[in-house]
Amino acid sequence: PTLTLNNSKINNSATVGLLARTGHIEANNSVIGSAGQASLYLNLGGTYTFRHCTFANYWSNSFRVSPTVLIDNFLDVGNGTIFTADLVQADFSNCIIYGNNGIELLLNQAENDSSILLEYNFKNCLIKFDDFNNRFVNDPLYNFNDTDLFEGIVFNSDPDFKNTDTGEFIIGDNSAAIGIGNTPSMPPAIQNDILGNPRVNPSDVGAYNHTTFDDD
Repeated sequence: PTLTLNNSKINNSATVGLLARTGHIEANNSVIGSAGQASLYLNLGGTYTFRHCTFANYWSNSFRVSPTVLIDNFLDVGNGTIFTADLVQADFSNCIIYGNNGIELLLNQAENDSSILLEYNFKNCLIKFDDFNNRFVNDPLYNFNDTDLFEGIVFNSDPDFKNTDTGEFIIGDNSAAIGIGNTPSMPPAIQNDILGNPRVNPSDVGAYNHTTFDDD
C-alpha cells in the first residue's frame, strides 16, 4: 500500500478527512471523523482495504452535502473532460459508516461505461443509509440483497457514540455495533482495538470495543 494507517485518528477537516485518488490504502483500527464534505473520499478508482474503522461525520460548522463515505471511478475536470480509472478493490469489513445525514454512503459509476471497474464489498458493517425517498431502490449499485457486495450489514441503528460534538466516537453499552463483527482469524493489526483492548469474535465493529460511559 502507498499508505498504511493503524490506530490513527483524523478529525475536524474543513473539506475531506482522507482523500485518495487512484490510491492504494490499507487502514486498520482507525477513525476518520467529521469533515465539511466527505470524511473519506475514494476518487478515480484505486485499491483499498479498511478493517475495523469508524467513519463518522457530524460536521456542524456549515451545511454538508457529501456523505460520510464517497466512492467513485472517475474525475470530471471540466470542459467535457472526464478521466476514469478502475476501482480494483474497496473492501470494508467490521466498519461503522455513520453521521447526521440520511445517506452516508454514496457510490458513483462512470456514466455510460460499465467497463470501468467499480469493485466494492461491505461485510459486517453498521451503515447509515436512510433512503426515505426511495431514490436508490432500483439502483444496482445498492443491491443490498447481493451478498457479493453487502453481507452482514446493519442499517440505521444507533452506534451510541460517546460525544459526536467533540469527536469522541467510542461506542457505549447500547450500541448497535456490539457483537456484529466477524473476523474468524484476526491478523495482528486488529487483534486489539485502537486503545489496545483485546477483541473477541464476534467482535464489536468500528475502531473501538464498547465501553460503559461514566455519568457526567
